[in-house]
This record gives sequence, structure tokens and C-alpha cells, in this order.
Amino acid sequence: DEYSMIDTGDIEHRENIVAQLKTMGVTKLKNIIITHPHADHMGGFYAIAKAMPIEHVYDDGIAVDNNMYKTYEKWIEKNKIQRTTLRSGDVVDFGHGAVFVVYAPWVEPLTDKKGETDLNNNSIVGKLIFGKFSMLFTGDAELQEEKKLIKEQNSRLFSRILKVGHHGSRTSSSEDFLKSIKPESALISNGMYNKYGHPHDVTLRRLQENNIAIYRTDTMGRIHISTDGNEWQITTER
Repeated sequence: DEYSMIDTGDIEHRENIVAQLKTMGVTKLKNIIITHPHADHMGGFYAIAKAMPIEHVYDDGIAVDNNMYKTYEKWIEKNKIQRTTLRSGDVVDFGHGAVFVVYAPWVEPLTDKKGETDLNNNSIVGKLIFGKFSMLFTGDAELQEEKKLIKEQNSRLFSRILKVGHHGSRTSSSEDFLKSIKPESALISNGMYNKYGHPHDVTLRRLQENNIAIYRTDTMGRIHISTDGNEWQITTER
């Protein structure tokens, strides 16, 4: 009966997100991890925080200058929610032997060609480990962050399941990254008929060529994984 959440969905889906949590019997959250401050990952936070108590919030420590982020910070302060910045090497205890091991971002943030902090490439990347079960969460990590992760972690990235980076964009899930992780299944979170064309064909092809089973929310609806730490099952809404 403890719940942790990684990312909170987009602003326009706030009511839906809260309704889904309530349907699953969630009345309070032990942890929320915000991988990076883009609206489609942080946007639902305000509605969730209004709907239920949150014990601890983790983020990448990168501030952005917009109302969504200001509301996020104000709400944490007002409700005295514990807040921690995650960096490579940190571990979050999810309880009952489940841990979230953090591989990225780093103390020195990755920057784009203009020398500005790149929000996607400083996403929190970490592995949920529970017994023999493991799942790598990647936020919107793109090629630049993947390369650094491969260099530093290589085979330690191995995970049974991969939450595919950046909604299946062609800028993520490089061949070398997949070879380091060696997942048996890949989950893609993306909206039906989204304007970005996610997931991209090239990414789907790479996953298929590596014999990775693909699960995607646009065609399958909610994807549910249950595990006792020894075995795991994946079921889909449709």
C-alpha cells in the first residue's frame, strides 16, 4: 500500500491523471520523481498535489522560468513537502526492498550547442530494482545523455524492461544504448495521433531488430506490469 510516481503527465490531462490514480486506489503518494521540467512530465503535479498528500518530491534541480514551475515550487513550500535533487549515484528507497538507482543527471549539466542547459539531456535516468525485476526509466533522454550513460555505466544499464526515452522519438534509443540495456520489453508512452509522429518508425525498427517486445500506450491503452520480484507479467488495456 505504498505508491511512487515517476512523472505526472501533461497540464491538459490533469483531471484524467487524478481520476486514474483514484481508480487504482491511490490516496497518498510516498514519492514523486519529476524527470525534467517539461509540461508533459511535470504538468499534472499541481492537480495531484491538490488531490492527495505527497511525502517526498525528487527532481533534477533545474529551474525554468514559467508559471507551471513557479506553481510547483510554491506548492511544495506551502505544503512542506520534502524535496531532493537527484544526481548520478543516488538511491531512492521505494520500500519493501524496491529501490530506484539513479544514473543521471550529473553535477555538471549537459549543455546544447549554445551552451545552455538542455532539459531533455539532463533527465533523471534511473533503474527500478526489485528482486530479479528491473526497469530503466529514461525521461526524455536523447543521444547526448545516452552516450554519457553508456560510457559510465555500460552493462550496468541492463534492465528487463525499458521505458523508452522521449516517447519513442528518433533522437533516443540508439543502437548502442539498447545493446547496453538488453531489455526483453520496451514501453512507449505516447498520445494517439500526436503531432510529433511519436513513436518514430526508425525507433520501432531498432527495437524490433533487437527482438524487444513493444508495448505502446497509443494503441494499447494503459500498460500494467505486476511483479513479485521473481516473475513479472505485462497486461494491456486493449
